[in-house]
Amino acid sequence: MDLLLTIDSREWDGGTRSWVPIEDRDVADTDANTPTSVVVGRNGRLMIFVCPADWSHARRVVLQ
Repeated sequence: MDLLLTIDSREWDGGTRSWVPIEDRDVADTDANTPTSVVVGRNGRLMIFVCPADWSHARRVVLQ
């Protein structure tokens, strides 16, 4: 299974401020890490996996 798509509720971790882009460091303590306001589950992450050998195989959906 290969990862096809990841949808995350945040652009970066607000607690540790890891992965904050340089251009957003001055606004890192605001809601800048949620520019689309898309929330997956309870502020989680949705990942969709597919079989690259045969697209007719079932997809796997993981919600973290």
